[in-house]
Amino acid sequence: MTTTRLSTVLLSISMALYCVVGFTGFDPVRQDEAYIFGIILEYWRGQNWVVPLLSGIPYMEKPPLYYLLGAASAHAFSAWLPLHDAAR
Repeated sequence: MTTTRLSTVLLSISMALYCVVGFTGFDPVRQDEAYIFGIILEYWRGQNWVVPLLSGIPYMEKPPLYYLLGAASAHAFSAWLPLHDAAR
């Protein structure tokens, strides 16, 4: 294996490890993470796919695609991670 190939592989592994450790293993800490997770949870349950709702009230601070991607990530990774980590 060439030096360039080896360094690329090592860099890729270290970046993946950094992302896994940096995004998982802690509760929502920022002020807005709790209500963002509430909206993602409503999308994840399949209650409404058009307008982001927070406790049944329309919440239009961020575009719906942001919450849809969080719900898709939560659905994809919820088998291995807690739901709030999977949504990140």
